[in-house]
Amino acid sequence: MAHAASMEQALSDAGVGLEQIHHGDGVATWHVMERAVARGHDIRVGLEDTTVLRDGRRPAGNAELVGAAAVTLESPRSL
Repeated sequence: MAHAASMEQALSDAGVGLEQIHHGDGVATWHVMERAVARGHDIRVGLEDTTVLRDGRRPAGNAELVGAAAVTLESPRSL
């Protein structure tokens, strides 16, 4: 989370105004994406990012990960 915040701050400090698309790595994926959505950024996810769902279960494939990410977009948790 601290790394995501640091990268976001570096972009802001440099005056980069492009859209940001956040993704995490491993178990941090879900926290990074929740933070991004709460801050109005886009997200992406796939098996190259994480092999576990939010609850620690293994997904059947990318489609299940994307479905879980869609839930994050619909109901972001406040961080």
